[in-house]
Amino acid sequence: MSTAHPMVEKAARAWCKRHAEACGLDEATLWAEREAGFITEAQAALEACGAMELLDLARRFASECGDCAGTRVLPDDEPCGECTFIWDVIALTEVRS
Repeated sequence: MSTAHPMVEKAARAWCKRHAEACGLDEATLWAEREAGFITEAQAALEACGAMELLDLARRFASECGDCAGTRVLPDDEPCGECTFIWDVIALTEVRS
């Protein structure tokens, strides 16, 4: 199992899958042989486009929500309407494929 951020690993696995399909190779074998290379390439690409920085910024904004202070719940136990969508996007980036 990789120690890379889930978003990096997801991108790396997608690249591996496309490469395997294009070359007619077995995806699992290709991943086993080139996992580190795919992860390195994905990390570099995501850093180049600032994706990791944007994710950190989203976390910071969501945790500083003026309505719920980042708890995602208002004082009356209702879901916060101000930051819920940000937390949902953050969660999507962290789902492993």
